[in-house]
Amino acid sequence: MERNLQDLNKKIFFYSKKNIALINDILNKFPKKIFDIYFKPEYNLLYQNSDRKSSCFYFQNKEKIFFYPFLLQKIDSEKNYYDITTPYGYGGPISNSADKNFLIEAEDCLNKRLLKLNVVAELIKFHPLIYNHILLKDIYRGKISKVCKTVSLNISKIAEEDLLNKIYSYSNKKSIKKAERNECQIMISRNKDVWNKFISLYELNLKKNKASKKYFFSKKYYKIIKELMGENYYIFSCKFNEEIVSSMIILYNDYYAHCHLIGSNNLARKLSANNLLHHEVIKWCKSKNINKLHFGGGVSNDENDAVYKFKKSFSNETNDFYVGERIINYEKYNELCKRMINMNQQNNKLFKYRKES
Repeated sequence: MERNLQDLNKKIFFYSKKNIALINDILNKFPKKIFDIYFKPEYNLLYQNSDRKSSCFYFQNKEKIFFYPFLLQKIDSEKNYYDITTPYGYGGPISNSADKNFLIEAEDCLNKRLLKLNVVAELIKFHPLIYNHILLKDIYRGKISKVCKTVSLNISKIAEEDLLNKIYSYSNKKSIKKAERNECQIMISRNKDVWNKFISLYELNLKKNKASKKYFFSKKYYKIIKELMGENYYIFSCKFNEEIVSSMIILYNDYYAHCHLIGSNNLARKLSANNLLHHEVIKWCKSKNINKLHFGGGVSNDENDAVYKFKKSFSNETNDFYVGERIINYEKYNELCKRMINMNQQNNKLFKYRKES
């Protein structure tokens, strides 16, 4: 196995079901506080399709490791040019060393590999709980900027009885008690019926909010979660009169848990089912000795965003979310952007040569 890892060293390689064990051998070398579900190959394979390859860069020098998962995406108007981005959620590079010389060496090697692959630009969505933007702070060849805040709860430091008494907002406590009075019940499962109901509720919310197509996932997406992530997910559902009114996928490992996707109907809102659902997820994480639960951010970057405020009713712990934006091939980048200007379709994002989805 070590020989195989050495063969991959200082290279970009593509994920497949065949090399999952090999990649997890790399990740197992990281401390628990750095390693999260978003870096696992099983998670990254969720976002692979005909236009996107789930990929990573691995660089090791003795005991020092630099590891960076990303999606290699074809550029619509070009056959042989690409850009790279973090899959849905959070990620970016991680390292078990803060040695600046080592990080510069790794970043320099990555840049050469990306140029060789005809990568034009890069968007990194750094992990707000791991603070991995700090790794690249002084050496990144692009711009690192703070976008918004996310909400998390350090469960390991809180007694369960303090959740309602000291942590939650007053309105949240009332809502949880209301759901309990209505005899809402929580179910934790991975079975087929729960999956079907979850997908139905999740897509119902997306349609109601007129969400972008990128938030609608294929049957293959859910199939991969079932097949590859069976030890790292559960579906939490809230039932009222035997009907599931609210449902949420939780992704987790030994240290972190994440509220990944959620769906609910109008009745759930009347019953305050989502409040009880999150409360029971927190209690479950506590029972599993998970250190932190990450609720995520809002629908927008506004701190008055309703979804963000709902999450803050469970915790005052916030985290700064950073992104990194880098142009790798300036000549090709400018050519692509100019083409979009001529088509009157330019936007203000880094990947401005792409059509809005």
